[in-house]
Amino acid sequence: RREVRGVTAAIRLGHDAAAMARTLVAGLGRTYDVDRVWLQTFDAQRVPVVTEQWRRGKRIPEIVPSRTEADELRWLANRLWHTGSPVAVNDHAAPAADLDAQLLRAPQSRGVRSSVVAAVGEGAKAIGLLWVSTVYEQRR
Repeated sequence: RREVRGVTAAIRLGHDAAAMARTLVAGLGRTYDVDRVWLQTFDAQRVPVVTEQWRRGKRIPEIVPSRTEADELRWLANRLWHTGSPVAVNDHAAPAADLDAQLLRAPQSRGVRSSVVAAVGEGAKAIGLLWVSTVYEQRR
């Protein structure tokens, strides 16, 4: 908890969206000992488009969503924002039967083992996604 407080305190001091995003993803990655943290914001009135990733090591490929994937991610973010809860996938290779295919397509193609995805939003609209994942080993 103390480590997360340090990350949030550093973000509150910032004014540059890209720098705050870098601080967030790196801090969460190190704090939770995961392989990748990815923040994607969408075009919104008060928020610039930001794509920031932290990866544990160079062997983990960077995520560069296609135009189709970007549209799907926006749809997923809005859906998660309106349900009000993040979604965890314990094993992308053997997902729960009720899990939406939307949560599986992009991570599976990038070698993700397990992940948690949460919408970032303001008011009635999602403005982004935060995706925390493991690549090398499944974690619960």
